[in-house]
Amino acid sequence: DFIHDKQVIELGSGVGVTGLACLDLKPKSLILSDANHECLRNLAYNLQLNFSLERHSRTSIDFLDFYHVHDTHFERIIASDIVCCIDDAKALARFLASCLLPNYGKAAILLADSRNRWGVEAFPSALASFSPSIKFSVTKLPPPAQKEEYC
Repeated sequence: DFIHDKQVIELGSGVGVTGLACLDLKPKSLILSDANHECLRNLAYNLQLNFSLERHSRTSIDFLDFYHVHDTHFERIIASDIVCCIDDAKALARFLASCLLPNYGKAAILLADSRNRWGVEAFPSALASFSPSIKFSVTKLPPPAQKEEYC
């Protein structure tokens, strides 16, 4: 129900793995976005190579830099591993506060472990400061099991 029949945008789509997987959940529309033109070309190629024309009609690929607030509101915003530094955390929080559809919009943001991305820990407080009305929860996954090293 989170994606089905909703207008969805993916921020920082990269090659499109997360966003393109959402096509099976039948969104009303899906915008794959990135601020890198090479990624956008790869996204278009991946969409054409892997999906039917029916799915193409619900999907668009657009340049979007989440560091800049837009006047468009979205029902659903998804993103995966787009926060690397504190400035990223603040920019994403500001974008969500400005661009989620008021009283209805929801977001699902998957962030990497803070051991490798120093901005991740700043995201909850940044979100709270930009929009105290947005309700959110943080679920931390356990670290992966360490693999034994072999000589």
